[in-house]
Order: sequence, then C-alpha cells, then structure tokens
Amino acid sequence: MIIVKQKFLILVLVVFLTVLVLKNDIVEKKEIFINNDNYTINVAYPFFNDKILDEKISNYILDSINIFKYEINDKIGDLSIDYDYNIRGEDITINFYKYSKVDNIVSNIVKVYNYENGSIINEENIVSVNKASKTKQRIIDPNKPMVAFTFDDGPNYNTLKMIDVLVENGASATFFVLGNRAEKEPSIIHKIYENNLEIGNHTYSHKQLNILKDTAILEEVNKTQEIIFSIIGDYPTYLRPSYGIINNKMKKIITMPMILWNIDTLDWKYHNSTKISNKIYNNVKDGDIVLMHDIYSATVNAVADVIPKLKSKGFQIVSISELYYYKNNN
Repeated sequence: MIIVKQKFLILVLVVFLTVLVLKNDIVEKKEIFINNDNYTINVAYPFFNDKILDEKISNYILDSINIFKYEINDKIGDLSIDYDYNIRGEDITINFYKYSKVDNIVSNIVKVYNYENGSIINEENIVSVNKASKTKQRIIDPNKPMVAFTFDDGPNYNTLKMIDVLVENGASATFFVLGNRAEKEPSIIHKIYENNLEIGNHTYSHKQLNILKDTAILEEVNKTQEIIFSIIGDYPTYLRPSYGIINNKMKKIITMPMILWNIDTLDWKYHNSTKISNKIYNNVKDGDIVLMHDIYSATVNAVADVIPKLKSKGFQIVSISELYYYKNNN
C-alpha cells in the first residue's frame, strides 16, 4: 500500500552566470526561522552575489512565506524550504524543495524560470510520494569492503525520503536523532525502526556536552534514550555527541559508545548533491564512517546518486552496529 506521507514543491531556476562566479562557485547560505503558537517557518536558501539571480531567489522565498501566512490564518501548520544546487558548465540549477503543511494538506507546484528573460517557461503540479518501504533482505559479506552511513539532526520530512532511498538500494544506515525532534515526529521514528535501520542518540537539544555540568550532560543523553524507548520499545546503543566533541568528563559519566566519523561531507555547508556525492566516492575506504544530515534535500539526492556507484566498487553500505560486528571494531 502506497502512503502519501508528504509532498514537496520544487522550484527549478536555470540561470546563466558569469564565468568568474561559476569558477569560484560563490554561494552564501541564508536562513529564516520563525516559531510561534500556530506555525513554524524554517527556510534555507542560497545567495550567489549576482544581483538579478539573488533578487529572484529573495522574491520566491518572500512570496512563499507570505502565501503560507495567508493560508495558515488561525490554523496549525509548518513551512520548510531547503535546496540543492549544481553547476554544470555555465549553467546553474537550483532545486528548491518546499514542504508546506496546513491541516495536513500540502500545496505543490513546479516553476521553471529562464534566467535570460525572467519568464516562467514551464509550470506543473508535482506530487511526492513516500513509499511504504519494505526492508529488502540484505546479505553482508564480511570479506568485502563496507562503509557506514550516518545521519545527524533528524528526523524531519526529508528523513522519509532518505529511508526510501536506502531501502530501495538494499542499504542500511544509522540515524542519530535529536530527542526534541523525535518526540514531535514519532511516526518517522517508527518508520526508521520498522525498516530495520538503526536509531542512535544525538542528545536532546544539540547542546555542547563538554561545557555542561554532569547532571545536564546526563539529562541531554538520558532524556533522548527514554523518548526513543517510549516510541519503539528499544533503547539506542550508540551516542553521537553534538559537534563531535568528546572530553574526559564525558567519557567518565557516559556509558554508551560515542561514535565520530572518518569522512565529513559538509553537506550542511554545500547543499550541493554533486559535491556531497563526490566527497564520499573519492575518499571512501573500507571501514569508514560517513557523516551526513538527513534533514537536507541535497543530501537525499547525493545518497541516491552515490550508493549505486559505491556498490559498483564492491562496497556494502551498513549501519554502525553492522560495521562493528563484521569488522570487529567493538
């Protein structure tokens, strides 16, 4: 049974930039966050130091926010927008993914803009369907190379898409979730668990643990443990400390194994699926742990791109538990 979990709006801007801008890949990440009793607005978008392009991006973002505020009125809802951009030759393509939820109704539209004349050259409705993922049987060969994919800071609506990508490709991963997000999205936690993907602890609110008092450290960790247990009836085995910082005090009072990484994709910085995919593919070796964030659309696209490439090289994409079991790293 196919369940429509979400829909997304993709705005594709195909633009022609100067050779200088393209070669230097100038991009600055802008963010807007608004939280009140009725709604939350969480928007990330790029600036390219190009007057015409940046004005188009700003207008789209402001229009989206104003339309959402008009639709929301006194209802309850959320607006999230993030992006994936890629540069090929002298063209840049920006895909904006918009999740606009008002009373569980999501608006969807695709607009394709032509940079040279500034007009809409195509417009159509888009429906994004999250499949009812069913875990495929996986056989792991301990004699073949493997790499552990890990995702921090979720869950959010992009996590659902990431689950589908992993399951469709017969891959696994560990999702290091934030307690304050898990308690708001228990259905997503269920979907991770039901598809035999691993759930780890990433603290409750992403505080920097090494500067906290002992009791505050334990609260950040234990509160998330209990939230996850209340949802799936199981406790996470591993902890990823916020910002990857570990000190001796933390080692003394935290009994869970703390997991860092070998490859940092910097997906939070780039929002560029080609860069993220290439960072993994060009650097991966047997036994590596890759740091990513399932909350970004660009990361979902990158994972969908890189998994088949890694599999063609003989790599198996596994969870932290699987990596440690088969590679005897525990």
